[in-house]
Amino acid sequence: MTSFYLIALLGGSPIGALLWGALGDAIGLRVALCCSAGLLLSYLVFVVVRFDRLRGLDANVDTVSAAVGVPVVASAVRSR
Repeated sequence: MTSFYLIALLGGSPIGALLWGALGDAIGLRVALCCSAGLLLSYLVFVVVRFDRLRGLDANVDTVSAAVGVPVVASAVRSR
């Protein structure tokens, strides 16, 4: 899994720089930068809205054990 992450991270930066550079040459650097900022802001809104709905999954965390510092271990039940 780490290799996929590294390929996306290390391979995406040069490709993105090439694409945004070509767009900056075509329509102007200021407009390309504003487009990039708009896309980043819209992605931020998407992430905040999307992951805010997942906050309810944290409701079942044992707050007493977490406050004391005792690690919570899930019990595994094996059926034979």
